[in-house]
Parts: sequence; structure tokens; C-alpha cells
Amino acid sequence: MNRRKSGMRGENRASLFLINDGFAIVKRNFRRQCGEIDIIAKYNQTLIFIEVKTSNVYSRDSLEYLVNDRKRRRIINTSRYFLKENPEYEDYNIQYDIIFISQQDEEIIHIKNAFYEV
Repeated sequence: MNRRKSGMRGENRASLFLINDGFAIVKRNFRRQCGEIDIIAKYNQTLIFIEVKTSNVYSRDSLEYLVNDRKRRRIINTSRYFLKENPEYEDYNIQYDIIFISQQDEEIIHIKNAFYEV
């Protein structure tokens, strides 16, 4: 399976996982010049920007290295664009998560508050 199809499949699985966990999907694949956010979801009064990683390379022990500093900055900058364009979320709490999907056993690991805006 090519990388694009694998990524799309992972994002679909992550979206279903989130919906089954009570989240509402607000937007998928939000793109601006500075970057992309795979999934934007909300849960109660929290707006969550989610990076989805689908791989068979990473192990549970290396999940903290999935998203490097440069990628984190891009996600945070892109989230700012989303918030400017969608003022109805200005009173929401903001959270940045990572969802890891293993291609080998299709395990889903949801890392909540994976990183923070500084």
C-alpha cells in the first residue's frame, strides 16, 4: 500500500475511533500554506488538533519521537489560522494530540496533550 493510501486509511480509522469515543469531527485535512492538520475534533469545550501517524516502524517505546519540533510548530501555526477563520471556537480549550496506528496489528494509541503551545 502506498504512503498516501496508508495515511488516508489511518485518518479514516482515527476518525472512527474518535467518534466512537464521543468526539465530534470538526474538520479533516485542514491545509494552509504553513502546514496541515489531519483531524480537528471537539469534545465538550475542548478543540483538539490531531496528528495521525500510521506506521509499522515505530514501537510503543518511540512514540514520543513521532512529531519533531518543526512539525509541532507547523501544527500550532496552522491551528492559529483555523482559530482566526472560525471565531466560534475562541472560548474553547485547545489541545494537541497524536494518534498512532500500527499497520502490523492495527493497534490505535491516542496520546492526549502530546505537546503544548509555548
